[in-house]
Amino acid sequence: MSALRLERVNEEMKKAIGEVLMREVKDPRINRMCTIIRVNVTNDFEHAKVMVSIICDDDETEEIMRGLKQCKRVYFPSSQ
Repeated sequence: MSALRLERVNEEMKKAIGEVLMREVKDPRINRMCTIIRVNVTNDFEHAKVMVSIICDDDETEEIMRGLKQCKRVYFPSSQ
């Protein structure tokens, strides 16, 4: 797959995941201080690494990460 196409897919995934977090996820642990900064999808589209930026103190960061891991199972059930 061309690098340009993969980069486009990464950007579209970044937008889509951001939209899900803002509009559909109702978990109170995930606040508006969580931003998707990068997505790296594998060439076969089986997996993606999602990098987030969280602006808050360490205790809140851990709680937000737990919320993100939980919503991963709800919104993207095939992910582990």
